[in-house]
Amino acid sequence: MNTQFLRYIFPMVVLFLLISLSSIAGKQKFSEWDMNAWVVFWGNLILFAVSMMAFLASVRFSSTPDPKQAVKAVYFAFIIRFFVLAVAALLYILISGKNVNLPALFICVILYILYTMFEKRAFMKFAREKRNA
Repeated sequence: MNTQFLRYIFPMVVLFLLISLSSIAGKQKFSEWDMNAWVVFWGNLILFAVSMMAFLASVRFSSTPDPKQAVKAVYFAFIIRFFVLAVAALLYILISGKNVNLPALFICVILYILYTMFEKRAFMKFAREKRNA
């Protein structure tokens, strides 16, 4: 991975590392708040992976000179994110049964919003610099 590419995704990487480390190191604090640290950790990992896939797909789609491709990239990223996260949430709910940890799921929803903002910001920065180059 080259350093120029890392410049775009740096905020997502920092968020991923902060949440991962805090969920691993702060298990006791999470349990005091009635949160399952593993749900937050795995949710963070899935959200990071999906955001990276969506960003890479957006970059790939935008490499053509057709401006409609950028719109397709945004929609494609949304579809990837929606279906992967819907399947992950459904699997968690089915596996957990009545033991679904709602506070941890709420944290995952907040992380979803943050990763989406960072991913869209990174793509817009990439597209703007590409257009000006």
